[in-house]
Amino acid sequence: MKKIAMAVATLAALPAFAWPDLTVTYLEPEITVSPTQDIQVWVHVESSTPIDASLGAPFGFDPQDLPKTATLFGGNTPISFASYTGLSVIPSWGCSPTCDIAGYDRLDWFPGNTNPLFGNLAGSRVVNGDYMVAIYRPKADQPPSGTFTVPLIASLQFNVKGLSAAGTELTAYIGPIGGFAACSDYTLDTCGMKVTVSAIPEPSAWALMALGLGVLLAGTRRQRMV
Repeated sequence: MKKIAMAVATLAALPAFAWPDLTVTYLEPEITVSPTQDIQVWVHVESSTPIDASLGAPFGFDPQDLPKTATLFGGNTPISFASYTGLSVIPSWGCSPTCDIAGYDRLDWFPGNTNPLFGNLAGSRVVNGDYMVAIYRPKADQPPSGTFTVPLIASLQFNVKGLSAAGTELTAYIGPIGGFAACSDYTLDTCGMKVTVSAIPEPSAWALMALGLGVLLAGTRRQRMV
């Protein structure tokens, strides 16, 4: 019983973080495409307050939320920050359970593209706007029709840079677990971009459509002749 009481007390003492009002949301939560169309995954990034390394510490975060220590690569001893010198913005994405979609090739590299890319947010500040994350291109045999959820979840993550009292350069993560993501906790059950791939009409359907169009045109010609 004492152990349980101690655990509850420890959990109650955990600090509450005051993260910035920063959201990453799907620009089009639901779309319909033909089997020959690309699926473009876009997100909208919006921060109600500036997040920028040029502002100086705390860079748009709450001062109390800045990491107090960092661990050097390969080490296991935390080193305290004596000062904070910079902020890195890290656009990233994860997939659940895989990034692949049956019948599509995923493109992460877009030569000649002029659209604003999510990956270009990498730097020292957050810029509000719409960004393309990825393109899913239909394979030659064309994807099957139906509705599915794109398994790719975009997120923005941040690293704080600084110095120890001895002048050692330090870097530590800041932000919620998994970053500021389009789907909280990387769960697609209640969040995700849903895509409906329309079915290609069968040859018999095309024939019926052509017949209907022919009847319609013939009727129009008769009306003009009367």
